[in-house]
Amino acid sequence: MLDKSEKAKDFNIFMEFLREIKGLGVGDKKMLIKIPLILRELRCQGIYNNISGKLCCVPDARVYDATKELQINLPVTNSLRSLKDSSEVIYELFGNLYDLPLFAYFDLKDY
Repeated sequence: MLDKSEKAKDFNIFMEFLREIKGLGVGDKKMLIKIPLILRELRCQGIYNNISGKLCCVPDARVYDATKELQINLPVTNSLRSLKDSSEVIYELFGNLYDLPLFAYFDLKDY
């Protein structure tokens, strides 16, 4: 599936594939929030250099808490489309730092 996505230069295919595998999420749910983390690992390790950074930001609970405090409007992630939208907003703000500044926000804000 990765080779097919890479050749088509469309990693949305791989995201959709991961989303459909039952049991990869919590309990019996399908994976969603951690899909961008997988893509980021593949991108950062240079395995697939053509993965867009816009697909590589993880809008998890810590990130959402930070965006609320910082008054950053982030779409609610409840589908693959909204996951991509959230990831893109984060990437536009932080670039190749991805979601890390938001993830670490509460740990670092008082320093």
